[in-house]
Amino acid sequence: YRGITLVHITTTMMGMTDAAIDFKQAVNHHRGKNLLGSYYPATNILIDPETLQTLSERHILNGISEALKHALAQSRETVEAIVRPLEKDIHAALSDPDYLELVCRECIDHKVPTLIHYK
Repeated sequence: YRGITLVHITTTMMGMTDAAIDFKQAVNHHRGKNLLGSYYPATNILIDPETLQTLSERHILNGISEALKHALAQSRETVEAIVRPLEKDIHAALSDPDYLELVCRECIDHKVPTLIHYK
């Protein structure tokens, strides 16, 4: 990439919990999924859960599902932190910026250490 820095500015829950926190950047091609792209770490990632306020619950749940998938493989405490507020009042949790930030932080805290040695 010859000195060009990559900055992710993500505005979806899926991006904040998974897609932006990775090295793979790819797009689909008519011959298959994620065929065009590269493996290159972002220099910076901007995550602001306040931007999620305009998304539908379906799109927020997509990202929470991804976070839960990672949590199931890594930490019982993280699973509980993600699920407990949803059990109380799912609609309130999905519109609560503090809850959404907690989910994002949990994903970052678990995922970044696994990627850090690829600098």
